[in-house]
Amino acid sequence: MIPAIPAKRSSFIKRAMRTNRGDIIALLILFVFLALFLRLKGEYLVTLCGLHLSVQEWYSPLICMIILLLPCLLLPRLVNYKRIFLLLSAAVIAQMTFFQSKEPTPNAAVYKPVQITSRQCLSPEGCNLILISIDAMRPDHLAAYGYIRDTSPNIDGLAASSLLFTSAYTNAPASSAAHATLFSSLMPTVHGVRDALLRTLPQQALTFAEILKSEGYATAAFSENWLFFRILKMDKGFDLLDETVTSLPDSIAKAKAWISGKKGKNFFLFLHTSQVAPPHNPPPPYHKTFSPAYRGKLGYVISADTFRKINIGTLSVNALDVEHIRSLYDGEIKYTDYQIGQLNKFLRENDLMQNTVIVLLSAYGEALGEHRVMGAASLYEENIRVPLIILIPGIAPQIVPHRVSLTNVMPTVMAILGINVPENIAGRSVVSQLRTGGKGEGYIYVEMEPDLRLLQSAHKKCLVRGSFKFIRTTPKTKFDAFINTYQNVIYFTRERELYNLKDDPEEKKNLIYGDIKIARLLEARLNRIALQQFKTRLARTP
Repeated sequence: MIPAIPAKRSSFIKRAMRTNRGDIIALLILFVFLALFLRLKGEYLVTLCGLHLSVQEWYSPLICMIILLLPCLLLPRLVNYKRIFLLLSAAVIAQMTFFQSKEPTPNAAVYKPVQITSRQCLSPEGCNLILISIDAMRPDHLAAYGYIRDTSPNIDGLAASSLLFTSAYTNAPASSAAHATLFSSLMPTVHGVRDALLRTLPQQALTFAEILKSEGYATAAFSENWLFFRILKMDKGFDLLDETVTSLPDSIAKAKAWISGKKGKNFFLFLHTSQVAPPHNPPPPYHKTFSPAYRGKLGYVISADTFRKINIGTLSVNALDVEHIRSLYDGEIKYTDYQIGQLNKFLRENDLMQNTVIVLLSAYGEALGEHRVMGAASLYEENIRVPLIILIPGIAPQIVPHRVSLTNVMPTVMAILGINVPENIAGRSVVSQLRTGGKGEGYIYVEMEPDLRLLQSAHKKCLVRGSFKFIRTTPKTKFDAFINTYQNVIYFTRERELYNLKDDPEEKKNLIYGDIKIARLLEARLNRIALQQFKTRLARTP
C-alpha cells in the first residue's frame, strides 16, 4: 500500500506553526502600539512624550515614522515583522499626510444687507454712546432670544428696535479679562488682564474711553464695582469713575444726573452691573416672581459659596432646588431689566434716543446646572454665549445670526460713529458685513485661566468654527510651569472635547473619538492662534 503524500504546506503556514509564544506576544505589542497611535484621543504618540506636533507641519510625518519604528529597535522579536510594521506605518503616515479632512467652514449664515453708512450719526452734533454691561446674563434667559418667561420686557423693547446678534461670544468667561477685551479689542493673552492675579491693563492698550475722549466726548463710568476697574487700571480715559456708587439703582440715578449736565456735548456713558451675578438675592417682590412657593433648604439667597459647595459635592440639590436657583436668577434679570427701563424712559423723555447709539451686552454667562456645574467655570455655551444688542438711530431692526465676539464691539461701534480705531487690535468692524450681507467671523477663540475661586485650576481654551467646537483643558502642573515659556504649544497632559453645535447644541455628546480628523485640524489652528497671541502680548509696565 502506497502511503498518502501529505499536502504541501505554504511557507507562511510553516512559519506560523513555528511561531512561539514570545513572537505572538511581540506581535500583539506591535499592533497595540499601532492602535494607540491611531486612536489615543485622536493624537499622535508624540503627545505622550510631552510634545505636540501639528499635522500641518512638514516634519510631523517624519517624526511620527521614527517613533513608530522604536518598537522594532527596542524589541528584538519585532524585527521578524518589521516589513508588516513598515507597511502599516507607511499607510498611516500617508493617510494623515495626504488624505486629511477639510477644516470646518465658517458659519455660512448670511443676513440681509443693512443700509448703514461709514458714519451713521450724520446729525451736526453727532451721536452719543451708551454701553451697558450686565455680568452673568445669559441670552437664552431673555424673551428677545426666545425665553418662555417674561424676564426682560424693557430689554426686549430695546431689542425690537435694534440689531440683535444671536451668536455673540465672550473671549474670556471672567469679568476683568472680558471687560479688558471689550475696552481694548485685544485678546486676553495679549492684554494680560486676569481676575485671579490682578494683572492690570497695559498702558499701551488704547481703550474705548481714551479714543472717544480724544474725539471730544465727555466720558463717565458708573458701577457698583468701581474699585475693581480702578485697581485693574481699566478706568483709563474716563473723566469720571464714580466712587460713591453702591447699587444698580444708584448707578442709574447718578448716570441720569450726569447726562443731564452734558447737554450740547457728545458723551460716552459706560454702565456696568453685577446684579445678575452671584449672590442671587433679588429684592422683593422679584425674589418670588418665578418661585413663589419654594419651601426647600436653599432659601431665597444663593451665594457664591452655595455654588462652590454644590460644585464640590458637599451640598446636594434636587431638581426642585435647581429650578429654584434658576428662578432666582430670572428674578435678578427681571429686577435689572426694570432699572434699564428707567434709563430708557429718561432717554426718551429727553429726546436722546434719536442721536444715541446704545450697546447692551454681557461679559460672560452663567452655568445653572448644565454639565453639573453652577456658576462660571467652563467653556460650554452657557458660560461663553452672551447677548449683544446694538441700537443704531435710523437703522431698521434686524436679527443678525452670524458669530461675533467682544473683540468686534469696539471697532464696530467706532465705525458707526465714524471714528478710526488702532490697527493692532484683534477685532474687526462688522459694518461692512452689515452693509453687504456678508458672512460672520471665521472662528471664535475663547480662553480661561486658572482661578481657584471658581475651583478651576486648569488652562482652558476653545475654538468655534463652522458647526464644530473644540475645547482643550490643560491641568496646571509643575511641568506646565516649567515649560510655560511656550504658552500652550507644549503640554504634558490634556483633555479634549469636540461638539457639533448644530446637531448637539447642549454639548452632551463628545465627538473627540468619532471625528478625530476634525479635532486635529481645529487643535492645529488653536495652537497657531494661541502662539500668535503670545508673540504679540503687550509688555507689562509698573
